[in-house]
Amino acid sequence: MDTVKKEIAFDLPELEKKVLLKYGEEFKYVYLWTEKDQDFICVEPWMAKTNELNRKEELCLVSPGDSLKTSLTISVL
Repeated sequence: MDTVKKEIAFDLPELEKKVLLKYGEEFKYVYLWTEKDQDFICVEPWMAKTNELNRKEELCLVSPGDSLKTSLTISVL
């Protein structure tokens, strides 16, 4: 993962492919998780940590009438 470039990549060796995610500056964290004995990995760009609605330390608020534009690109190479 490259926190400067805002991208993460990982190999899918069984398919001889690579997955590349590029995401906007608003995403401060990338969570990787899976479940025991399951054949998947989940990659989630997040704007704040878990429980942020209660902590309110880095909550991203968008005022009425305003908008927030960001991006997430998923490529299979």
